[in-house]
Amino acid sequence: MALRYLIIEDEPPAIALLEEYARKTDFLQSAGVFSDPQEALHFIKDRRSDFDFLFLDVKMPHINGQELLALADEPIPTIFVTAYDQYAVQSYDYNTIAYLTKPVAYPKFLAATYKMREYLQINTASKVEEQSFFVKDGSRYLRLEYSEILFLKGLSNYLQLITAEKTYTLHLSLKKAGLSLPMQFVRVHQSYLVNLNRIDEIYGNTIYIGKEEIPVGRQFKDELLKRLNALM
Repeated sequence: MALRYLIIEDEPPAIALLEEYARKTDFLQSAGVFSDPQEALHFIKDRRSDFDFLFLDVKMPHINGQELLALADEPIPTIFVTAYDQYAVQSYDYNTIAYLTKPVAYPKFLAATYKMREYLQINTASKVEEQSFFVKDGSRYLRLEYSEILFLKGLSNYLQLITAEKTYTLHLSLKKAGLSLPMQFVRVHQSYLVNLNRIDEIYGNTIYIGKEEIPVGRQFKDELLKRLNALM
């Protein structure tokens, strides 16, 4: 499975080099590139389920890399990339998996990404990515398999969880739901998360799951197609 990364770096030559190395590494897949750390922070908060780890510069204007991680909603696996060795020790106060010093050589880049892959595989295994969960249905708690979920629809301050048999109402935001769901779920619209394994057809900007039609938001379509290609 491809690992999806964000590059957060304010120097164009460093961005270009990281992208070149990532293209040469077959298990990496870009989820976005940001030269403005404030824009990156907004993306991280809104789209956490769309990426697995960060390539992050330390010294940037307005917000440095360590401050950005401190402002994120949760620990994020990170490969720090910087020209300043003195930040190396400080960076390990965060969820740092590797530390690269500029100019980055490809063998060191590759070693860092292998380390990240191993970490994510172990971390995923340790969570045992449960196949089922409990949902409240009136006064009862029912066990549902993740595979039963067709899609989730976000409404004002709650969401609907749709299965083939029934629709459940959960008092949870779509964003928080996305953080706890397995990898087969992807955000396709501001109001929808879908189970990739239950999609019957995609035509234009519409997903078909059984008789249900789900719109695909323009800003989500590229990620949807990348995730589908990774399953092929």
